[in-house]
Amino acid sequence: MAAITGLVAALLVFLAGPYRTLQAKWPELWGRRINVWAHGNVSLAATVAVMIHIGPSVGVSLTWVGTWLFLISLISGFYGMYVATTPERRRTWMRRHRVLTYVFYAAILPHVVGELLGWALIGGAATAWATWRWRNQMRAHLATWQWPIRKRKTVRRIID
Repeated sequence: MAAITGLVAALLVFLAGPYRTLQAKWPELWGRRINVWAHGNVSLAATVAVMIHIGPSVGVSLTWVGTWLFLISLISGFYGMYVATTPERRRTWMRRHRVLTYVFYAAILPHVVGELLGWALIGGAATAWATWRWRNQMRAHLATWQWPIRKRKTVRRIID
């Protein structure tokens, strides 16, 4: 159940933020930019999905920090839609709102990547890359260690 709610939450969070940004930067590839009302509604649906996903888990983690940042970002978004109506207040709010959402995405990125790919796969790929990258240095370094279990010099007996 947590996997399904997590995928729904991740999809809605993607549609709420990065998708809108992609539409603004490359409208020929991603289509016309969704309006701010659709952005707000998708963000609200994403919040509900995140709460359903994270509701059963208890404890303090980076995921909970991300959840609180998401709630604060949602409240900030509605503040921008309803309160920050003058151009100067809207520009100031938009700068702060963007920084807040960037921090939010940085906080949830380890959780999302780890759950989608699996921590074992990520750790294995990182270890394989590091081993390949520094193979010559590791070989030279490992050859100079004084290992506790090693072949002792044997004394050859001369048999007459």
